[in-house]
This record gives sequence, structure tokens and C-alpha cells, in this order.
Amino acid sequence: AGIRCFCRYYTKFGGDMQAVRRDCAKKLEEHNGMMRLSDIGTIRALLARHGFHFSKALGQNFLVNPTVCPRMAEASGAADGVGVLEIGPGIGVLTVELAQRASKVVAVELDSRLLPVLAETLADFPNASVIHGDVMQLDLRQIIETEFAGLREVVVCANLPYYITSPVIMKLLEERL
Repeated sequence: AGIRCFCRYYTKFGGDMQAVRRDCAKKLEEHNGMMRLSDIGTIRALLARHGFHFSKALGQNFLVNPTVCPRMAEASGAADGVGVLEIGPGIGVLTVELAQRASKVVAVELDSRLLPVLAETLADFPNASVIHGDVMQLDLRQIIETEFAGLREVVVCANLPYYITSPVIMKLLEERL
């Protein structure tokens, strides 16, 4: 059984078109089994379930804008036959978008408190996995060789706090990844 959207029909009888479209989008996401990671209520409930609180020391500020992550995933080059190394997945909003496009996504997350959150948000994506560790300490070449063997290309995608962006870019360049 599919979901049908009756937006046009409903608005002929005085309904609020924007409200109906939001409701249709929500029902479609629920029907597809996806968590609404751009909805602040969903995010608060998710983080509360796992007892998560933001860390100022880690510069945590998660990207949840529903229009930005799909565009980032598209711009990254994620596609069939492509692997994506994501650095700093946060709660997995961008990770989900990448996993919908790429053959495989491996996300590196420093904060161990986010691992159960990511396990929940990525549960429907068998092509996505998480490595707990500090990207500055990990052997990224080894990760790429083992995790993405057989794929035609590997891209790196990240939404990082400013304090770590330059060191991560320098590491990638110095290691010629």
C-alpha cells in the first residue's frame, strides 16, 4: 500500500496548502521508515533518548537544515560505485543523505556518546558504518584500502568545527588521499 497525496484536492476546500504539504512529507517519510532528522522535535527526542548533551570543547553544532545536507551530498560526488569517508557525522543527517547516494559510507566520529545515536539514525542503511576515533590519529589510507576495496572512487565529505578544519585538510593533503 502506497501513500497518496491529496494536496490539490484538499486546498480546493479551504485547506492550508503549506500545512498539507508538510503533513504529506511527514507521512511519506514515516511510510518510508525514515527518521525526520531535520525536525527539531525529532532531534530533541533522539538526543534525550540517548542522554546526549552538546560539548562546547568539541565545538559541536550539528547541521540539520533540510536543504543543505542533500545539496552537500550531491556536490560531494556520492554515487553508485563511489565510497564516501565522512569526518564528523554528528547525529547522521549528512550521513543519511550520503548513504542514499553512495555505494558505501564510512563515518569517523570522535565523540563516543554519539555512537548509539548514529546506530539508531543509520539503522536502515546497511551501506553505512561508523568508526570511533580521532581522524587526526587514524590511518586513513588503511581505512580507505580496507573499507572501500573494489569501488571506483572514494571522496571525503565533512562538516567540521572551524578549529579542526585546517588540520584535517592538511592531513588529507600531506597523506595524498
